[in-house]
Amino acid sequence: MKNPTPRLCKANIVVLCLLLSLGTLGTIHADTQVGRYITVSDKPTAEQRDLLQAKIQIEFPQETDSVGSALRTLLSKQGLRLGSTRSEAHRQQLKRLLKQPLPAVHRNLGPMSLKDALETLAGPAWSLVYDPMNRLVSFKICRYKSSGK
Repeated sequence: MKNPTPRLCKANIVVLCLLLSLGTLGTIHADTQVGRYITVSDKPTAEQRDLLQAKIQIEFPQETDSVGSALRTLLSKQGLRLGSTRSEAHRQQLKRLLKQPLPAVHRNLGPMSLKDALETLAGPAWSLVYDPMNRLVSFKICRYKSSGK
């Protein structure tokens, strides 16, 4: 009686080659096994795709006394920079925001998204402007209605 193993191996090789040629083998598993019981996704996370979605938690040091210094501290840890436009009017408006004192309630932020932290530091009168190509963050004055009557 012949050994059926060689025929079985040939069949497995044919199926494997067929799957490779169809390109389906790579899509069967979306996870990579890194340990006996641990797998990780082979796709970038939402935070890796969009830096503003990164979850942060920060406590600003005592020497951080202005919104501008808090923004710079926060952005430097995320690989982003504070930017400005060429418009002199916009630069003056942005300087006004950056010189504002850092409120005590903003000294500890998170856990929250970087976008939420930036918008919190700026306040409701400012709208976040993000340039992902140059990794620049800025703010512009938005139409703001005061809550007073």
